[in-house]
Amino acid sequence: MFDILTIGDCTVDTFIVIDDNEASLQCDLNQKNCLLCLNYADKIPIKNTHQAIGGNAANLAIGGRRLGLKTAIYTELGEDFNGYIIQEELKKNLVSTSLVKMLKKQETRFSIILNYLAERTILSSQFQRNYQPPNFSQTAWLYYTSLSAGFEKIQNKIIEHLKKHPETKLAV
Repeated sequence: MFDILTIGDCTVDTFIVIDDNEASLQCDLNQKNCLLCLNYADKIPIKNTHQAIGGNAANLAIGGRRLGLKTAIYTELGEDFNGYIIQEELKKNLVSTSLVKMLKKQETRFSIILNYLAERTILSSQFQRNYQPPNFSQTAWLYYTSLSAGFEKIQNKIIEHLKKHPETKLAV
């Protein structure tokens, strides 16, 4: 029995901090529509960079575990470098990976987060998935969050699980 089972895609996030002088903002008069502008075809210097696993499902599973809850995650990862990195990081943080699926010949989702003037612009990969959800374990809470296209099977499985287990709470 888990306290929380999170359901969602995981990513490897690469954070890039752009020097204030290497880009510009171009905004309309009311300052509501702004564009991050970089010189086209230039090599843009950056201040620093770091990587971490991400995605709401991974963040909540790890955060819950650090608070002492028994957590598990259902996610589908490509059988690639990023997929193995995510799986190892989840295990290192004592999140149950018994429901993690590794997909042959597929990529794991990733994102590039551009930090400029204290704001973030996120470039996020999206891959069509043919999600094959397992039978969800007994859990006090299901946390359902962002997935790629093809998520409908999972939603149907969640509804089915909640009907069979009305004591399970759902967070979205």
